[in-house]
Amino acid sequence: MPGRLEFTDSENPWSPVDTITEINARIGADLQLIGLDDQTGGTSSAAYARHRGTGVEVAITRTTASFTEMSLTAEVLELARAAGCPVPRHEQTVQLADGYVAVVQQRLPGRRPGRVDAATIDAMVAANDRFAGLLADRADIPGPSAFASTRANGWDGTLGTHRSIANRFPARRVDQDLDQAERHLT
Repeated sequence: MPGRLEFTDSENPWSPVDTITEINARIGADLQLIGLDDQTGGTSSAAYARHRGTGVEVAITRTTASFTEMSLTAEVLELARAAGCPVPRHEQTVQLADGYVAVVQQRLPGRRPGRVDAATIDAMVAANDRFAGLLADRADIPGPSAFASTRANGWDGTLGTHRSIANRFPARRVDQDLDQAERHLT
């Protein structure tokens, strides 16, 4: 009998209890649910689990992306990790019976910032800069399809909406970065 939908406010309603049970059955894992991510904003729906044998904690997500796409994502993340980028390692990619794909990934340390200030923005930009050129030699990896031509241009739909927030910070770097991003996305 299916469990209840623990993630009902997410863009991806699902039951981590059922998903972890299926992962355990399909790959012989011994994962135990230990928590659910905050659904604030309705965009995140990670479940947290622990390997019973080792105590190692992982994050579990579920996606409509194909198994092949998620395997390529894991490969790209390994490239990024090797370059020192702060990304999780995908431990397992599991095709689920309902057509979704579950990802069991490393749980990185950290938390949401309590407040966003110029130092936080500078740290975010520095982390982002570590990704520059990472896939320059990988023509086999398709670019993201996040900005379909039928939508508003990438700037208006994403970073441009945050200029008012960024303008609260006196850091000149924020304006320079936003201006540079706007030139690339429009």
